[in-house]
Amino acid sequence: MSRSPSPDKPPEQPYNGTTLYVGGSGSGNHTHIQETVNLAHDGDTVFVYGGESHENVVVAKAIRLVGAHKAEVFLNGGTRDAIKVLANNVEITGFTIDVEQANSYNDAAIYVASSGNHIHDNHLIKSEWYGIIIFNSSYNVIENNSI
Repeated sequence: MSRSPSPDKPPEQPYNGTTLYVGGSGSGNHTHIQETVNLAHDGDTVFVYGGESHENVVVAKAIRLVGAHKAEVFLNGGTRDAIKVLANNVEITGFTIDVEQANSYNDAAIYVASSGNHIHDNHLIKSEWYGIIIFNSSYNVIENNSI
């Protein structure tokens, strides 16, 4: 029988898969965050080394998206959501995220349309409309972010 999660605690995702790397100089490291997210499977970690990326990332898998350090990893979403979370049980941490000039009131640095996510220790800057939008979601933990 399936049980509902406690209203006080989100469901937990065991991130015990493979770690895929973006940037850095190691063999097999990828160039783009979205490319690497697309290659990941549920439970994997996508680790982003320092640097600046200009892309919009859609996360449709239960993964960890980890920046090396928010003072070193910059994600610029341009005019749309920098990160859109569609899967449940996603963790996002360690990024500075910028949305220079959003197209509409629906755009944010991070847009969440799923449940059981953990978004923490990020720095969100210059979003024209919102830092984080949470839509049709429950059991999300948003903590230690500067917006």
